[in-house]
Amino acid sequence: MDDLNKNNLELEIISKDSGGFISANRNIFNNIELSDNSKFILNQAIKGTPMIKIGDGYPNLMLVAGVHGNELAPQIAALKLIDKVFDLDLNGTLYIIPFASPKSTMDNSRYFDGIDLNRSTHLPNSITNNILKKAKELNVSAIGDFHS
Repeated sequence: MDDLNKNNLELEIISKDSGGFISANRNIFNNIELSDNSKFILNQAIKGTPMIKIGDGYPNLMLVAGVHGNELAPQIAALKLIDKVFDLDLNGTLYIIPFASPKSTMDNSRYFDGIDLNRSTHLPNSITNNILKKAKELNVSAIGDFHS
């Protein structure tokens, strides 16, 4: 993992071309509780797709939100979930991607550079392809991709 905040929340940027200023989208920003964790994640999302690791061991699960940047509810829920579970002693590992495409969330757009990320996993180096590669690398047990 690349970075830690003061709560020792582990975060890695897994797709560097997707960064965006989430706070520019007032529709989501006005509904986010600005905890230390969410502030840290929002700041890191400027760099690209943030993936948070909570816990250790197996089984490991991955939760993804924000494949469509205009679907805000799952992204808000992902941040709330991180705050609820980050300091729990989990029996396994939880990987959470609250903003698959921070740029799309910033723009409140369903698309990233004209591409529907929900239909581009097969494209090498697309954001969703990078998420899939990371899930395989981590040998995750299950993935949940949340939409609204």
